[in-house]
Amino acid sequence: MVFFTLALFQSHAMWGQTFQVIHYFAGADGANPAAGITVGPDGSVYGTTQYGVKSYGGVYQLKQANSDWSLVPLYLFNGGADGAYPVSNPVIASDNTLYGTASFGGTGMGIVYHLTARPAICKTAFCYLNESVIYTFSGPDGSQPGPAALVFDQAGNLYGTTPFGGDYGQGVVYMLTNSGDTWTETQRHSFAGFPDDGSTPQGGVVFDSAGNLYGTTEFGGTDSSCYYRCGAVYKITPSGQNWTESIIHNFGLGLSGGYWPWATLVMDHQGNLYGSNGCPDGLCPAAIFQLVPSQDSWTYNPLSNELSCQLFVDGDGCCR
Repeated sequence: MVFFTLALFQSHAMWGQTFQVIHYFAGADGANPAAGITVGPDGSVYGTTQYGVKSYGGVYQLKQANSDWSLVPLYLFNGGADGAYPVSNPVIASDNTLYGTASFGGTGMGIVYHLTARPAICKTAFCYLNESVIYTFSGPDGSQPGPAALVFDQAGNLYGTTPFGGDYGQGVVYMLTNSGDTWTETQRHSFAGFPDDGSTPQGGVVFDSAGNLYGTTEFGGTDSSCYYRCGAVYKITPSGQNWTESIIHNFGLGLSGGYWPWATLVMDHQGNLYGSNGCPDGLCPAAIFQLVPSQDSWTYNPLSNELSCQLFVDGDGCCR
């Protein structure tokens, strides 16, 4: 049985906090909540399950009443044109509607969806939110959006990543622009992989105050000591209609080097970047890292490492 947990806290101190399971997924209400969660303005929790119910996944809301939490299914995917297998959490727009991605469905390569209010007249005991597919991926424009959550810019455009597809088949950073009822995709970067670029972005992107984008790629980069290379941190700089990508850090093998980053970066008020890496199957040492900007360079600081694995297998960087 797969379960979902959330640790609740109210202060900067993390010691002495209470851990509470707020919902167990049992299959009938969803299964494999692979993504993170989104907290709404009223404290409700929104997320997705990759499987369960119709086996194609769904979007849920968890509401709290006193000490109890109740799950409300918001939408169940049918596995066809409406999408299938969402692995990223939905985001909340300024009008309180939900946007997200599903890894398959549409033409088979994934979709971006929009969930709006329930029908005014509901003829059944329960009515799901209305879903509309605002974009369907076809391969050259991106393929199989993964765990990366979408992000809005100040103009209301959506940004995201796909780990596959693009000009080289190794993933893209894309922007969706709305005009009436139509959303248009523009690629901000198509990853080319080793030796000069990253490959397979799993995490999303984060903006700085100047409008630059930052993210990680699980593979690619310049270090060849890992299978598929060790991964990289990239920066995408806007210049009019053109966007330029540069690699600001290449990961390497070893407990202090970090490799195969998966999660979306976080930026603090000073412009420092934080992230985590380590292979997702749990066989490699995980690390939390910091990147500090200094003029035209970035300094990599490993903040913590999981030292339980000490023995490495030559060539793949994983321990057994």
